Amino acid sequence: MRFRFDIGGRARAASRLTGDVRSDLIRAILQEKLATGLTQQQLAKKLGVSRATLNRSLAGKEELTLRSLADLAWALDKEIAFELRDPPPSPGQNYPIQTSTVVSGAKRMGEHIDAAPSSSGVFQTFFAQARQSGKE
Repeated sequence: MRFRFDIGGRARAASRLTGDVRSDLIRAILQEKLATGLTQQQLAKKLGVSRATLNRSLAGKEELTLRSLADLAWALDKEIAFELRDPPPSPGQNYPIQTSTVVSGAKRMGEHIDAAPSSSGVFQTFFAQARQSGKE
């Protein structure tokens, strides 16, 4: 027996947004941990919540409200940037598909592409090996 679930565009957009926000929060917390040794317990104490509550929020088991996002940004001494923009053209609409080895607007440095914008606007690093003799 097979089941097929069709997620509409509205639900897909909401899921992507919440997933991107959680990923950005976790990345910021990890960067702060590496820089200052901040623990989840210390962050929870600064926010006035239990570590378990903070963990559930970051794991996606609790809803993140705009207020909780603002509180987390404050606790991390970060600023939130929000932007609404037109979506990029869809592949198959007379626009080529971009891959990790074909990225427009990327700055080439030596033998790798240093930073390329992803569809969410976050910069990611892609590596592409040069096609020179003796290198693979």
